[in-house]
Amino acid sequence: MTITLDDVATILGIPVISKVVSYPKLDDAVARDLLVSALGVEDSDASLALRDVRGQSVKLLWLKTKFSNLGDAPTVEKTTYAARAYLLYLLGSTLFIDKSGGRVSIDLLHVLQDLDTVHKYGWGVAALATLYRHLGMASKSDCKQIAGYLTLLEAWVYEHFPMFQPPRKVGYVDVDPCVQHWVPLKDQGSSLSHLYILREALDDLQSESVVWDPYSSIRAHHPLEEFAYYAGFLYCVDIVEPYQPDRCIDHALKIGLPVLDLDRADACRDPTVLYGTICAIVRVLQGRADAVEEGYTPDIDLMYSRANRRHCSGGSST
Repeated sequence: MTITLDDVATILGIPVISKVVSYPKLDDAVARDLLVSALGVEDSDASLALRDVRGQSVKLLWLKTKFSNLGDAPTVEKTTYAARAYLLYLLGSTLFIDKSGGRVSIDLLHVLQDLDTVHKYGWGVAALATLYRHLGMASKSDCKQIAGYLTLLEAWVYEHFPMFQPPRKVGYVDVDPCVQHWVPLKDQGSSLSHLYILREALDDLQSESVVWDPYSSIRAHHPLEEFAYYAGFLYCVDIVEPYQPDRCIDHALKIGLPVLDLDRADACRDPTVLYGTICAIVRVLQGRADAVEEGYTPDIDLMYSRANRRHCSGGSST
């Protein structure tokens, strides 16, 4: 099983099919200038904030302290700066949370410059690609921590594995994102005994104990959209992750999706191996998202055939 784009859309209620979240990497000078222009802070404040974390990031606490109080009558300009700061804080503490849990890359300000287009980005794809990458890294024996939006992972576990479900939230209605379905559990501690209990429960898990489509009763509000049929790659900035949802949702699809002939290890360890293969797909995804109107969902041109041949508009199968 794996977290799918359908899970992301239903659990979080954020856009999936839209513009690709992509922006250039920054050097220190450009990072400082971006911080000044996007958030309206003084050059000295920007330099100090960047120096405090030794990179192209700022502390979430710095954002909160700097922009939490706008005064009684803020100007439109100050309100705009604060809105960007709030969105940067929100993204850094949710979808793109790092291992520190207390800082955020200011590269994201590239896509927050125009507040009128923020909702047009595929934040769901970006979040899932980022989580996939960090889950892969966390599976290594020398990894001590994990990053990525673990609230998504936690809610996905609750939806598909009833044995781990916390109490349901009173007042939840089906139209709401499913992440609001559950009352968060209090910290259970990190004792070995609790860990052993969880491991035994997973070891004893049978297929009939898994809810393969937990959203069947709420499809009127959260339909299975065409993007759920896509198989290929998830892309976010410099992250490229193979995406093969057919392993868990093939029974619900209108068309069958094959297992891609792809070495996942190569994709995770050396993304450059994939660039020649995926550039055309990324261009198709981004080009279609830029060119279409609201409500667009991908068609068969973005799917895969049973013969393991990739089909892109105007391209040949390989």
